[in-house]
Amino acid sequence: MALETIRRNGYRHEDRTRIEETVATAVEANPDLFIEKYKNDERSLGGRYIAADLFKETFEQYTVSKDSRNRYNGPVHNAAAVLSAELFRRNLADKNQAERDTVVFLTGTPGAGKTSSVLSAGELPSSYRVVFEGQLSNPQTTLEKIQQVLDAGLKPVIIAVHARPENALDNTLKRFAEQGRGASIHVMSSIQGGLPASLREVQAQFGNAVELHVVDYRDRMKPATHTGWNYLPLLESEGNHDHIKQRLSIALEEIRSTGSISEPAYRQAIGDPPLDRDTRMVGPSHGRREEHDSGRGIPPPDREKAVLSETQSTPLRAKELAYERAHAFLHLPEAQALEQHPELTHAFAACKNAEQQFKAKNPATELWVKHAVMQGFRDQLADKLRAGELIKPPELERDRQH
Repeated sequence: MALETIRRNGYRHEDRTRIEETVATAVEANPDLFIEKYKNDERSLGGRYIAADLFKETFEQYTVSKDSRNRYNGPVHNAAAVLSAELFRRNLADKNQAERDTVVFLTGTPGAGKTSSVLSAGELPSSYRVVFEGQLSNPQTTLEKIQQVLDAGLKPVIIAVHARPENALDNTLKRFAEQGRGASIHVMSSIQGGLPASLREVQAQFGNAVELHVVDYRDRMKPATHTGWNYLPLLESEGNHDHIKQRLSIALEEIRSTGSISEPAYRQAIGDPPLDRDTRMVGPSHGRREEHDSGRGIPPPDREKAVLSETQSTPLRAKELAYERAHAFLHLPEAQALEQHPELTHAFAACKNAEQQFKAKNPATELWVKHAVMQGFRDQLADKLRAGELIKPPELERDRQH
């Protein structure tokens, strides 16, 4: 089967249109190159975890910097989505994975905690053929993909992650500060508001041939999991599209009023395109930008190491370093994170200790519940890291609490 056609949107900025065309042309010419690169990424779990956002990491033009992730997130999206669909199709057709008979659709609003819960575990149940992360609020594409699974003789399972819109917004803004990729409140409200109706169409067409799990993350330290289509109304509990968008708009403006959000972060959150001039964010919440074309404010090469090592020389650099630590802790393999930030040793040790204690107290807990609890714990540690606090050894933490 030929690769799906990659739709070109075109953009007002010449560089964004150019990147869209360059990436799409390269993918159409050699999709295998990008698929192999994706499968070699540890975060893809050997290609069994499929997500368009992770496929974007195979595009060099996108991964250059936080600014490039913001600026080219839209232009490379369609190419990444087509690659995701192609790898999904290949995994379904793989006859060497007969013992893996379950295909999971992982869905929910951006910032709900879907990706981190899967990737932080570093493993998938042995019965899972593939986990496909994506929005299921479009009934047509959702029904098509589920039919593909059934036609392949496999079992489709939907795991819908449910979070409060305001909490999801906070998470997308943190991700923007750390990675340069966020989500607009329009997209967030469309996905969360449209998901229940789309899933009702799935139920109407396929019934119990599709299994539904709803993971309630509204309290991240006490997640609840529910199985069965009778829990579908839970996904409607935060309101419809218009209500959710209004809540997100109010929350975003409240955050902006505190001065704790950069202008690039705010623009992407309200759905505005990046600024005309190519800029780079410095720090997560001060609204400052450095101009690539002038080079003003960028340390000369011979001073860069000195500036980076003197982390207390400016509050701005200290804040930036805190966000870099949090990002490495949450999103990089442990060995790579420790290579960049050895001071994270006790943070990873705290996670291992907490996981051992949870397993000992809850030996029969289902896998995604364990993932949710542990991700809530990681999120708490990451918040401390963003605030500039380093995680101390367990014995020192106990002394401080007493």
